[in-house]
Formats: sequence, C-alpha cells, structure tokens
Amino acid sequence: MFLSPLFSCNNQKTDKQSINSKDKIAVYEQEVKKKEKWDSIIHSDEETDFTKYIHADLINKKQKNKTKYGKEEIIYLGEIKEKDGTVISHVVTVFGEVQATIEIHGHSQIVFIRNNLKQKKDYYLNGQEELPFKLENNNLYFHNIAPDTNKETVYIDTIGIELPWLICFGPNTCN
Repeated sequence: MFLSPLFSCNNQKTDKQSINSKDKIAVYEQEVKKKEKWDSIIHSDEETDFTKYIHADLINKKQKNKTKYGKEEIIYLGEIKEKDGTVISHVVTVFGEVQATIEIHGHSQIVFIRNNLKQKKDYYLNGQEELPFKLENNNLYFHNIAPDTNKETVYIDTIGIELPWLICFGPNTCN
C-alpha cells in the first residue's frame, strides 16, 4: 500500500493537527489516486504487439508508436540463434514516455520474443541510455561510460540459448 509522508506517527493531537487532518486525508487520497492511475498505465491491458516490428527490413530502425497514455520508440535489433542458425528469439528495445500530472516519465525495456511469437520476457532498465544499440552474433552491445576515465566504451553482453536472469549493460551493472 502507498503511504504518504504527510502522516506522522505522533499520537498526540493539537488543535492545529486536528484542523489539518482533513487536509492531510484529502491530499493522501489524491496521492493514492495518482498512484493508482500510474499503476494502471504501467500495467495496462493495452500492450504493444511487438511481433509487427519483427522484420529483417526493420533491423536497427526506430519505429514510433502512439499509445493510449503516451508514445514509444521501438527498435528491432535482430535474432538470437543457435549454432546451427535456428532462431531462438527476437530482440526488441522499447523506450516509452508517459505523461504524468506535471512531467513526462520514461521507461526502457528489452523484450525477448520467442520464435513462436507467443512467449516473451521483458527486462526493465532505468533509462534510455542503458538500452543496447546493436545485436550481433548473440551479443548485445551497450554504450558505457568507464568510471575511471569517464570515456565512452562499448560493453558486450553475450546472450545464450537460455535467457539470463539479469541483463548487464556495463561492468557490475546488471538488471
């Protein structure tokens, strides 16, 4: 349950606190409604059908999609394959923006869609800069800033036949 920082644990009531308690409850109820709206946006039944972006002509091309609550930028990176060339899954990156009350919230994810196009696994990242920019020979390529030199490097995470529990987008940075 969402708890508002407006409530205190102090059981002593002064006249000022009892006057403001109605205001606090009203603000709390507004915050709960905002959170419920946000939860419904993130976990809405309106889910993008990524299969329509899986096509060889669309590899590494940014596709834009409007949703009920905002917009998405979708990039089909390619296929994860077995050694014999059998396709195991398709990889899509998604950066979405949702209009909140005052500001725009972004979300980033890597989506793996099994070859049967019915099963998928999502990996949620903290920002658009953490998304991979290339898939080649079952390797995901990420831009990375080296903490010691502050220079941009490329980090490579190898994806096997079984999808990993965590995706690493840099040294010691796994989600």
